[in-house]
Amino acid sequence: MKILVLAGTEEARILCHRLSEIKGLEVIVSLFQKILPSDYPGQIIAGGFGGTDGLVNYLQKERIGLLIDATHPYSSTINSNAMAASRKTGTEYIRLVRKKWVTGPVDKWLEFATLLQACQKIPSNSRIFAALGGKNLGRDIEEIGNSLAQSRVYLRVMEHPSFQLPPNWNMLEYTPPITLEGEKALLMKYGITHILCRNSGGEISKLKLKAGAELGLDVFMLARPCDSEGDRDFKIFSTVEELLKSRFKMGNYLFDPN
Repeated sequence: MKILVLAGTEEARILCHRLSEIKGLEVIVSLFQKILPSDYPGQIIAGGFGGTDGLVNYLQKERIGLLIDATHPYSSTINSNAMAASRKTGTEYIRLVRKKWVTGPVDKWLEFATLLQACQKIPSNSRIFAALGGKNLGRDIEEIGNSLAQSRVYLRVMEHPSFQLPPNWNMLEYTPPITLEGEKALLMKYGITHILCRNSGGEISKLKLKAGAELGLDVFMLARPCDSEGDRDFKIFSTVEELLKSRFKMGNYLFDPN
């Protein structure tokens, strides 16, 4: 059986390696941007499919038996396209999305429905550490920039955005490995007073929040997108182990212990 994995997260990478160990499966990986082939097993497709219709054509042409959406929790457009394509083609669809973070007793979080709302509530003259993903800011950067015009913003990105940042913004390159002490040192180095981020989930990503809590920083967080009604038509898993146990260990494809 051919499996198409819409990837781009650490969970997706782990899943693809685990799937490659199962006899009888051919794993195809789709990435929005190019990643070194050594990071993923199997065939890699870079750049997307061109919307729902493009994905429909690919699923039919390649006779994909299972579509696994393991993209970022905020990849709403990709999620919608994948669900629509699976319906049109009758392809089995599974979504892997990590659990969102839950505030603890020492956390100082405020959650907002939109990024602009969060930015409008951050006090002027703040020093903001923004972990948002640069490519997600393009269409709203002018309004967001105006809201934060009196503050200094440090935006951490994995790849440079295609648009120009406001003059009061600085770009920080995401450089793994990420550690708690490293995150704490980064926040202190730039005199950060507020953290601006999305509720992405994941233990590594949460280290910036743990560091912020130790420093007593306020966190302004973009809430998770609401699942559409269509999400309930498909199986959704929060961990790789849950997905593998439910879909493969009890199905026709069993793990090869060797």
